[in-house]
Amino acid sequence: RALLAGTFVFTLFLVAFAFAPAYGATLPLLFCASFFNAVFLISSMTALQLQVPDSLRGRVMGIHSITFSLIPLGGLLGGGVATLTDERWAVAGSALALTAILVFVAVTQRHIRELDGSRLSMLRESSPLGRVLAVGLANRLHAHEVLKEAIEDAGRHMLPELERYLNTLGTIAAIAPFLGLLGTVLGMIQMFG
Repeated sequence: RALLAGTFVFTLFLVAFAFAPAYGATLPLLFCASFFNAVFLISSMTALQLQVPDSLRGRVMGIHSITFSLIPLGGLLGGGVATLTDERWAVAGSALALTAILVFVAVTQRHIRELDGSRLSMLRESSPLGRVLAVGLANRLHAHEVLKEAIEDAGRHMLPELERYLNTLGTIAAIAPFLGLLGTVLGMIQMFG
């Protein structure tokens, strides 16, 4: 739902930005559009990672990252529309095209709006953070205090697993600068010695 709602609100702010009467009005609209675009991006990456099996996750996320290389192609198309019409209509037209795609996806892909037990169990099994997130999503309809207590409880249960190698990591972090210094000193001795 955050994916669809974030995209829809993003398009509304983008259309408002396109037809804003003054520069001062464009800044808050652009900020709000960027915020909801971030909601969309985070939700889409989360949805991708929940849907894809572990063995394919790296490849799928790599392809997802490659799509960001296509952004200049959209800028080229937007520039062509702006040349033919007006900059405001180019921005508003792209927002309206995104709204049409959003409505198509919302109508034809009902499973995007649903969060069932199988997806929660996949999230729960994926990582320690996934377990905490799954508890939060499972209790999302309860009161704020119940939600907060459930997440804190899940976090307390995950803490021993997360702290398991913390002493080793701390030792490595303490020794690493001295090893770097030793390498520097030995290199200088070898160079000038």
